[in-house]
Order: sequence, then structure tokens, then C-alpha cells
Amino acid sequence: MKYCIGVDLGGTNIAAGLVDVENKQIIKKLSIKTRAPRPCIEISKDIADLCRRLCQEANFSFNNIAWIGVVTPGIVKSGVVIAASNLGWKKEPFGEYISELTGTLTYIANDANAAAYAEAIWGVGAGCRSLAAITLGTGVGGGLVIDGQIWEGMNGFAAEMGHTTIDVDGRYCSCGKRGCLEA
Repeated sequence: MKYCIGVDLGGTNIAAGLVDVENKQIIKKLSIKTRAPRPCIEISKDIADLCRRLCQEANFSFNNIAWIGVVTPGIVKSGVVIAASNLGWKKEPFGEYISELTGTLTYIANDANAAAYAEAIWGVGAGCRSLAAITLGTGVGGGLVIDGQIWEGMNGFAAEMGHTTIDVDGRYCSCGKRGCLEA
């Protein structure tokens, strides 16, 4: 199977694309509002519905989808969102929800890490063994690729630049700290 669906879960929008992996071509794109914060299962249902709608509007059988990749803000380990302050999630089995709702193999990753890796493979960093990326959206994120691999650090916080304290007396952040770059 050479088709997959890529989903970008953001604090404001959920964007999805039906992708021909072999030809590196996006066949169809759709997006909806995230309406965060909401429970993980509710957003997971929206993503599953969006994936089916994407295939339907492209006149494409959902059964031909080999896998779904979802990127999300927050700390992600083995398909579990450990913490995503912009979404209001803690220890959510996000990958399990999407897989169960779609019946499809599902991969979950931190959005900034995935963006850094994509740049290292196909983007401006192609050919570089190491790079750093900063993402700006509803939040501030970062990803590191070192020797061709995503570097998450011991706890998955390695490049969470948005939650670096820059003003100890600054505004409160959604993560609970004070003075984060993101705040």
C-alpha cells in the first residue's frame, strides 16, 4: 500500500492530507477547527471523521490507507501524549484512540520534532546530518535532529523551546510555569 494520511493537530486547526507516498504527492487536503481544550477522545473522533471525509471527497477507498501519522503539540512517548498544555491533556493514549477509531495502523509524534525531521529528510536541511528547527503557531516548539535521528532527550523535553523560562517574573504559562517564551 502506498497511501497514507498525515494529520497535523494544532491548538487552532486540525489539518489532514491524503498522501501518495511513492510519488511524494498530496492528493487532497482538508482542515477543521480544533476547538481546544477538549477531551482527547473527542478530538480523536474528529480526526477519525476527518480522515474518512478526506478519502470520501477524494473518491478514494479508506481501505487503501496503509497508515495514519498524527503530529501533536506536547510531550509524546509511544503513542501516549504525556502532557499537552495547549490541549489540556495529560497521559492520554492518543495513538490507541486513533487506531481503534479508524482500524488503521497509527503513528503519533510531537509536531515540532516531526517538522524538524521532515526538514532534515526532504526540506531545507536535506543532506545535513544535524539541524535545529523552531515552530511558531498557537504555541512555540522546537525539534532537534542529531546524526540523522530525532533527539528527544531523557524525558522528551529536549527541544521544548516554548517552555524555556526567559523572565522569572513573567506571565503565567499554560504549562504552569511562569515567564516561558510561549507565554
